[in-house]
Parts: sequence; structure tokens; C-alpha cells
Amino acid sequence: MDNTLKYVTGGLFGIIIGIVSGVAIIKYSGKLIPHTGPVQAGYVSPSGLEIYCKDLDNNGELETIMKFGDTEYLLKLVDGKPVVLEYNVEPAKVKLK
Repeated sequence: MDNTLKYVTGGLFGIIIGIVSGVAIIKYSGKLIPHTGPVQAGYVSPSGLEIYCKDLDNNGELETIMKFGDTEYLLKLVDGKPVVLEYNVEPAKVKLK
């Protein structure tokens, strides 16, 4: 009976550690932008932005995308400074011989 209590206690401890770890990972993930109060007029609220990577041109390299509302923009470095650019993806064209 004593060994059973050890196994049950150890199992419960493991479950609690797993839950706490999961919550911490979700809460402190680097992908989260904190909710902010109102920002100065003319500025974008950080909570309205989403930044992620996607291979838009299927060349095997990822491009950085910034989404604001329903619109996606490219986020590039030009001369060492971040630049936001509009873009569109054209479907592949078939060339006849």
C-alpha cells in the first residue's frame, strides 16, 4: 500500500508540473504581443499586429509578413532599416513552346 501511495503522489505531482509548465509556455511565448491601452493618434496598436514567416515565392526561403487587420505586408530590411511594403502574389504562368 505504501508503494501505491508513492506512485499516485508522484503521478499527481507530474500532472501538476505539466499543467503549470504548459500555462507558462503559453503565457510567456515570444510570439505574443501584450495588450496595450490606447496609443497616440496616428499610431498602430501593437495588439493589432501579427508577424510571422511564410515562403511566398516558393523558393525555399521564408519572407517576413506583418498582418494588420485583413491585409498582409512584407516586412523587409532596406539599408539596415525596417520597411513595410505592400505585395501581391501572382499565380504561376505556363509558357507554351
